[in-house]
Amino acid sequence: MMHGTSLISGLFLQLWRRSRPQGLKAPEASLRAVVSLGGAMYHLKYEHLFIYSWLCKMLTEAASPQAPELSDSCEVFHLDPAKVAALRRVLLQDGSAVALAETFKVLGDTTRIRIVDAIARCELCVCDIARLLGLSESAVSHQLRLLRGMRLVRPRRAGRMVFYALDDQHIVRLLEQGLEHVEERK
Repeated sequence: MMHGTSLISGLFLQLWRRSRPQGLKAPEASLRAVVSLGGAMYHLKYEHLFIYSWLCKMLTEAASPQAPELSDSCEVFHLDPAKVAALRRVLLQDGSAVALAETFKVLGDTTRIRIVDAIARCELCVCDIARLLGLSESAVSHQLRLLRGMRLVRPRRAGRMVFYALDDQHIVRLLEQGLEHVEERK
């Protein structure tokens, strides 16, 4: 071992010092930090990932000296067990995640969004919704059945007429927040 690094990283550093492009610094401090934070077994197990990620970064910087682009992945493999354990306790449970995904799936249709928008403004019957949106009454009934199954709308019978309204204010807030998000990108 050399300065707390393993034999592999020591060889890597020696090769790097001999062949590095001008202006690029050796990753000695970073390699030592991985060893001291992770312990010898952790370091030896994942050291190849660190070296590979650092080499990729070096080659990218050498090829294009302008400002580096942000990527969707980490440049260095890092594991924070405390953070992962804390998040695991508060993440959505499987049942809640499935129910939420199903709700968004039902709301992922343009016709249903237009129906929800219409009945968020006032209580309407099927024929009024159909006329307002230019759809057939059977198409509106089909969409309302799906929305009712997800408890997004509720029916109210008045004699032979059935009027629909949103089930609660949560749906209105969800629609408003989604619309605000979409419009801020314009």
